[in-house]
Amino acid sequence: MKYTLITGASKGIGRALALKYAKQNHNLILTARNIDELRTLQNELNIKHPSILIDIIVQNLAELNGPENIFKHCNESNYQINVLINNAGLGDFQIVSESDINKQLNMIDVNIRSLTELTILFLPQIIESKGRVGLIASTAAFFPIPSFAVYSATKAYVKSFGVALNEEIKGAGASVTVICPGVTKTNFFDTAGNIENKMKGSVTASPEELAGFAYEAIGRRRACVVHGVRNNFLAQMSRFLPSSLAAKLAYKAVK
Repeated sequence: MKYTLITGASKGIGRALALKYAKQNHNLILTARNIDELRTLQNELNIKHPSILIDIIVQNLAELNGPENIFKHCNESNYQINVLINNAGLGDFQIVSESDINKQLNMIDVNIRSLTELTILFLPQIIESKGRVGLIASTAAFFPIPSFAVYSATKAYVKSFGVALNEEIKGAGASVTVICPGVTKTNFFDTAGNIENKMKGSVTASPEELAGFAYEAIGRRRACVVHGVRNNFLAQMSRFLPSSLAAKLAYKAVK
């Protein structure tokens, strides 16, 4: 039985993606840290879409064995993953010298290590089924952002990794799509240091809009897509700016 696996599925973009894929009759495996939120979403989807199968896995992807636990659960349950969406991510709005080192390292573990490990673990199934991988990055991937130094670096990794991997596997009929949202109306600001007031005017999409955009891009097997006209313009501009100037402009913007 084929399934779509979505990480960070309990809220925000992940939850909206779960709702979108359920509407399109995908069987779902949903992972996140909060069991209550996962169960609430599972119950909601069971009522709205009784014909699809839904399983939940409670897992903190900052834990070193997190991806392996998810992979083992899927194998033991005979789930065949043909769509993998690595959506889980952490942020921290803080200059590095004043930051909590554990927060920064957890961000790397979730945004880079677990994303990479899950992708590699499920890649044979994705290739065999000519399936799809979706990686949720950010427009921060295009700029080195002071106060978001580690976060923007992790998202630059996601973009580079995803585009390169897509080139490696597209000949086999599989694909990787990197989605780069701008500032989206989610609880990200709370976990990243409550910077919502500073970024409020930059909000470009709701989670539902982003989910629809991502669903279409992944379905069309696009390599890398940026949501929004303004965000696309900024992403294109980044190609022509020296890194030091890009960092200076980004720092002014977030301050």
